[in-house]
Amino acid sequence: IPGSVEAVGTLRRAGCPVAFVTNNSSQPVGAVEAKLAAMGVDAAGAVLTSAQAAATLVAPGERAVVCGGPGIREALEGRGVELVGSPPADGTVRAGARLIGTNDDPTYPTSEGPIPGGGALLAAVATASGVEPVIAGKPYAPMADLLAERLGTTGGMVGDRPSTDGRFAATAGYRLGL
Repeated sequence: IPGSVEAVGTLRRAGCPVAFVTNNSSQPVGAVEAKLAAMGVDAAGAVLTSAQAAATLVAPGERAVVCGGPGIREALEGRGVELVGSPPADGTVRAGARLIGTNDDPTYPTSEGPIPGGGALLAAVATASGVEPVIAGKPYAPMADLLAERLGTTGGMVGDRPSTDGRFAATAGYRLGL
């Protein structure tokens, strides 16, 4: 977004802490930081992902079946969660496992247009299992709690999706600018 690199710099020079909060749980944090660095934004230590928020819902030493990418695995392993093989997710949930989703975004943007997002896939598992998921990412409380832990409970939020970022700002108690 034109001007975003400069805006981040201005905020930091003014002493405002900055975090980059994403519902993209597929990539490890380092990959997200590298992508932002390639755009001219130093994001080292400032990235919060929905995978990290989901990991806060699983206690160290618990076991988890992961139906997702390396970002989710990284977050869970970093918390001390034991990752187990991948039987069918709906069967695991029907057998009593909790269903935790990193996000419920219906689509994911690509250069060729939107594709089904994590929410679309989560909805399939929820429907097949008959279990309501707990959702960790924006706009839900686990991500707001993670943000509050890192930056406090007051601030401003800029985003591109009112349904997610707007509701998240309200959940976190932050001002919103789209």
